[in-house]
Amino acid sequence: MDNLSLMWGAAYNEVTRGEDGAYYYSGSDLNGSRIRLSGADVAHITSNYDSRLRRADALLGELLGFLRKEGLMENTVIAFTAEHGTVVGEEDAYMFRNNWLWRENFAVPLILSIPGGRNARVGGGKFSTIELKDSLLSIVGLPYYAAARVEQMGREVAGLLSRSGCANLDIGIESGNERLRRNVLKRNYTNATVVRAFGNAAKAGLRTSSENIIGIPYETPENVIETIKLNAKVSPFKSSVNILYPFKGTELATSATGTGGWTRGRGRGRSSRT
Repeated sequence: MDNLSLMWGAAYNEVTRGEDGAYYYSGSDLNGSRIRLSGADVAHITSNYDSRLRRADALLGELLGFLRKEGLMENTVIAFTAEHGTVVGEEDAYMFRNNWLWRENFAVPLILSIPGGRNARVGGGKFSTIELKDSLLSIVGLPYYAAARVEQMGREVAGLLSRSGCANLDIGIESGNERLRRNVLKRNYTNATVVRAFGNAAKAGLRTSSENIIGIPYETPENVIETIKLNAKVSPFKSSVNILYPFKGTELATSATGTGGWTRGRGRGRSSRT
């Protein structure tokens, strides 16, 4: 197979062993079909992955070398970890979709370097990336600003942000009209979810700010009033308003310039394009 390349970040890429003992590639670009791989193809996949690891190691070495050269190691907290693992040859598979509960997918390493910390040791405890963020920010001990989507703001996350020194949490409301958010902005959450997110933040003692958009295709003056009312209901410390400016060629830009989207004049039921 010529020019085989597994792309990280695609919908999925996977290579699995078939009943005949051969490996088969089934990627998101094949629309449900699969390709039989040769031994050289499989060796290429492994070599490609290993070269990426060597490159990451080299870059990490350059970073640590710079910190030592500039005398910054004694004032720097370093955490080396990953959001997930990858199966590369184990379990008779080469999986890049990571939705299988194999140890190689979820047992990721964590290496911490803390100025003035204890000598190196190996622990067998479990941790999550949410806990890691809380721990690192507590070690640094400085206030910070954070941004979050409303779907992420449960009570646990709000509590972690508060305890770790978050000085202000920026949450995107976008629009107070659920139809516009869902159909135009592709934000599939309800106003009740928005209220709950801000409520969780308030209960945790977090100061919040909201991000809002005007000039959305098909937006009416009444929709803008809905956004204002939703902001008043969740009562952020401050609110920011941004004018929509979609990039040319995107689905949103096509929607904006189509029938019923933006117009050059002003009229009820359409936003102004100025």
